[in-house]
Amino acid sequence: MKVSVIKVVDFYKTMELPMPDDEFPTLLNAVKGFIQWPISAIAHFKGLTKTPVSREPTKNVLPQHQKVPAVEKRKGIETAQEPTNKKKALEEKTNHKMAKTKIAEQLTAKERDEKRKASAHYVLFIICPGHRRGFILDSSKASAFCSNDEYMLAGLVDSVLGSSLKWELPIVNRQPGTWESGYYVMKWMQDFVLKYQNDNFPNIIPWGEERRLENRELDAVIEAFINKALFLVSNSQHEVLNLQYKVCYARILDLKRKFLEAALCYYNISQIEKRQIGDEVIDEDALEQAWSCNRNLMKLLLEP
Repeated sequence: MKVSVIKVVDFYKTMELPMPDDEFPTLLNAVKGFIQWPISAIAHFKGLTKTPVSREPTKNVLPQHQKVPAVEKRKGIETAQEPTNKKKALEEKTNHKMAKTKIAEQLTAKERDEKRKASAHYVLFIICPGHRRGFILDSSKASAFCSNDEYMLAGLVDSVLGSSLKWELPIVNRQPGTWESGYYVMKWMQDFVLKYQNDNFPNIIPWGEERRLENRELDAVIEAFINKALFLVSNSQHEVLNLQYKVCYARILDLKRKFLEAALCYYNISQIEKRQIGDEVIDEDALEQAWSCNRNLMKLLLEP
């Protein structure tokens, strides 16, 4: 479940999130933001129990015939009446670990999968400081019922500018599945840079329909970005970047059913002498499977 963090009790400020988030390493960092939290770990908070302490120390009056037992206090020696700070800190640390373990055990595989899917969603922010306006373009169907408060970046932009912008969520194209958001953002970026920003924007809002984008529209956008990336990569000496481009381009050719070109790309990748470039590792098994798949498909296409 997506929840908002308003305040964190001191005891849990350094606690790691039960559902890991790259932006929020600890629970304290998530204040004024939104995080994923297991439903089974949500309960009504009744406050921390704390024994009230009066400003004046209490005086114990004993009969004169009774003597107060002498208690010798020496550095490093604990007494039964006054546990040391070290012992308290150890108990708090143990309770902290137990709390994190308990919450982690309550997470189901489904909740973890939903978190991974949510982290792969892309949204386009268009900020117009001169007009004190901001636009959030989100292709998910659920965004039709969202407000700008559910987007953490909007709050961060407001804090940087020193005042709140007028945030708008215009009606935009809605993706039919769960994986197309990146392509929709690429399409909106291309349209905005080439057309909309010069058409009296933001006085005229160019968006207003929820139709899904056709495959031919997405193919045109992909082709444009791939060609631009090729120009930039060809002038780069960055080996990891070149390898990433070749792999992505081969996969795109596969998706567009251009099997011959894809097979040639896979073959060229397989001829790279280095098996590891930076953090990128060339997977021999994946290359062999891709090459075999494309070879078999070409046989079928070329057979009379």
